[in-house]
Amino acid sequence: MTKIKGWVKKQFAVTSVKLSHLRFVNSRKYYRKLTARYAENTMILIFPFYWMGDAFYLFSKLSHYIKETGIKSYVAVVMTDNHLKIAKIFGVNVEKITPPQMEKLVRYAKVVGDYSHLKHMHHNPMFMYCNYANNWCGYKNLKLKDMLDIVAFDGMHLPSAKPTYKKDSGYYKRLLQSSRLKGGNTVLISPYANTLKPPFKQFWIELSSYLLKTGYNVAVISSAEEETLEGLVSINVDIDEIALLAEVAGYFIGARSGVCDLLAFAMCRKIILYSEFCEPTDIDYFNINDIWENNSFEEIYMTGNTTETIEKIAKKLRT
Repeated sequence: MTKIKGWVKKQFAVTSVKLSHLRFVNSRKYYRKLTARYAENTMILIFPFYWMGDAFYLFSKLSHYIKETGIKSYVAVVMTDNHLKIAKIFGVNVEKITPPQMEKLVRYAKVVGDYSHLKHMHHNPMFMYCNYANNWCGYKNLKLKDMLDIVAFDGMHLPSAKPTYKKDSGYYKRLLQSSRLKGGNTVLISPYANTLKPPFKQFWIELSSYLLKTGYNVAVISSAEEETLEGLVSINVDIDEIALLAEVAGYFIGARSGVCDLLAFAMCRKIILYSEFCEPTDIDYFNINDIWENNSFEEIYMTGNTTETIEKIAKKLRT
């Protein structure tokens, strides 16, 4: 029996080595196929994650990073349509690939490291299966902004470039009017979040009711996959359109999420809610004014008392 167990373990080890080698060979093959489309020594910057806020932060600073490091030729590689759109509003040279293709690049970069022209642009890349970034949360007071700067930009704290949008304000004014919403008097609410827990649905219903009674128009920003709030206008726009829509609407109130980061440069009232379900360490780590350093966001920390939170929002809207 001991000999059989030893033989099984040996066969398992051999099979694991063969599979690892095969994965590496396939990853190298895809890397070579990708780089063959670009000039020699082109730097491949890989963005192996789904978070929108992180992507907006990184792409806003990428042009300054390219300039500071003297990179002559590069391509940013993403795997979502949202990241593709965000990259384009910052003038980034970008290509979208599939998640399986991204996994191959991550695997290849993991093995060859600095010997390739690959660079991870996130401290917690997907497909690594280690989740080490969450273990760093709060280490030496490091926050999300610090983590991104350290890993993506070699520790440099770079300025952000402002995005360039294709459509003008007139388009969004007409979009609001088509839903009987008035520019400058419409509150866009964004009740959804993934990383941090958002307020309950009932809170948004009560807040919307208050806003409507006090003379505001109210609309929900939502995607096709998200549930809208009953009785309210739902506006489904692309990720790269939210900022200008908010400027024309006049007001934005949202649960802390990546959508909020998209409004970093938007000229409108922006009220960000951290629900009572958010841990203090997470609020500190993802603090939006700390990330963007412009104090243009008005933040409210909820306690679970809906009436109290609505009163705080009302007070901010009156000032």
